[in-house]
Amino acid sequence: MNIAQTIPKTWVLATVGDVCCQTQYGYTTKASNRGDLRLLRTSDITSGSIDWETVPYCAENPDDLEKYIVKDGDILVSRAGSVGVSCLVTKPRKAVFASYLIRLKPFIDRRFLAYFLQSPEYWVTIADEKMGIAVPNVNAKKLKSISIPIPPAAEQRRIVAKIEELFSELDRGIESLITARAKLEVYRQAVLKHAFEGKLTAQWREENKNRLESAERFIAHMRTDRDLHHKTDLVEWKYDDRKWREAGYRLQGLSNTVAIGINHRDVAPRNWLWLRIEDVCDIVDGDRGQNYPKKVDYLPDGYCLFLNAKNVTTRGFVFDECQFISEEKHLSLRKGSVEIGDIIFTSRGTIGNVALHSSPLDFGAIRINSGMFILRNYSPILIGEYFTWLLLSPIIARQIKRLNSGTAQPQLPIREFKQFVIPVPPIPEQELILRTIEAQLSSIDAIEGDLSDQLNLGSVARQSILKNAFSGQLIAQDPNDEPASVFLDRINAEKAQTTKNGEDEEKTKKRNFA
Repeated sequence: MNIAQTIPKTWVLATVGDVCCQTQYGYTTKASNRGDLRLLRTSDITSGSIDWETVPYCAENPDDLEKYIVKDGDILVSRAGSVGVSCLVTKPRKAVFASYLIRLKPFIDRRFLAYFLQSPEYWVTIADEKMGIAVPNVNAKKLKSISIPIPPAAEQRRIVAKIEELFSELDRGIESLITARAKLEVYRQAVLKHAFEGKLTAQWREENKNRLESAERFIAHMRTDRDLHHKTDLVEWKYDDRKWREAGYRLQGLSNTVAIGINHRDVAPRNWLWLRIEDVCDIVDGDRGQNYPKKVDYLPDGYCLFLNAKNVTTRGFVFDECQFISEEKHLSLRKGSVEIGDIIFTSRGTIGNVALHSSPLDFGAIRINSGMFILRNYSPILIGEYFTWLLLSPIIARQIKRLNSGTAQPQLPIREFKQFVIPVPPIPEQELILRTIEAQLSSIDAIEGDLSDQLNLGSVARQSILKNAFSGQLIAQDPNDEPASVFLDRINAEKAQTTKNGEDEEKTKKRNFA
């Protein structure tokens, strides 16, 4: 159905160009960390509001400052990258807008137009009007041609007030959902903290204290119990008397060492071991040699999945965005090939995300990038899933935090990671810890899923409010309002006068120059 047939009789269907001054592209220059004039870019408006503290400066100021200066009430629209994203500028700092933005100066209520540029009707049109090959974009001509329903001026103000009232209520509900979700994450970390301090299995230990071994007997038993090895699906542990003996000698010292980042009040039960990660597994980092893939080597599809930071999360593997390399490039790399049973640990950027490669994936091969470690050949004193959860726990997070240099791109050196210490209980207790963690976190995940669904409904509700607003269904019409057609005629007269004044000013400049 034609949109003109769905709007109230007192409304008119116009275009963005009809209700705005002449559209304008921004100023072209590079961004700088220093200066006296800020440069507002597409990336600065994508959230819908502007954080002026993060907006850079102009490397070179424009000669005609007044032409590009950002003013209160300007609406800026991105014409490339985040195509169609817009922002209503309020209380701006001294700034100009960059060339990939288009400025709109509305004659109608500026908030009315700003909300329209967030509406479903607008986004449907933007999707149809995208143009270009390498980078989709919308130019000023296309933007001006977008249809917009125009109510009477008084009704515009009432619609804006109703939108803001409903959005305010919606935002309060969303804020409470976000707070609840944040509390779930705190609870998740508390579960892991208590699990690896032995608190979740304290009753079990009390009921089985006559069967529990001392740490020293635990080590001796694990060195000789070949039956246990055959009960696990893990790669065979390299039995090394010296390694086991040194691990045992370190036991008492590590339990109370402040340097490892473990508060002495959090020390696990006495019969648990404190062992260095290098004592319980092999650690492999990614290849950094001359054959390391360059940007041109990445493929949208291919033989070998080349893991990036987006693929390894606190919830395991995610394969929404993948990059691949050819089989030839894969075979040219010396190390970093992933095998079943490997644990992947991110060591650069977001440090400490973990994924267990527990079952075959539909890829010819998998390799890690240089910002990850592979943990493999872990000993039979560790269950793989237990080890995975342990690596996600506050015990590891505290040791990471102690080493964090605070740089823009934090990185955990492999030599430091090898010295991290972990608590290792007997296998039966690991199994119980694992079952308890999975039961409690499963409940948390279910609640979190419900919260996410409600947050998604909030986004849907927001779009529904806007849809009703721009179809005349959000508020009742007032027959005493001046018709929109009269209001639009007045805008056209004002635009014509503005154009005439501009032409007269240009003629005066030319005459004076002559």
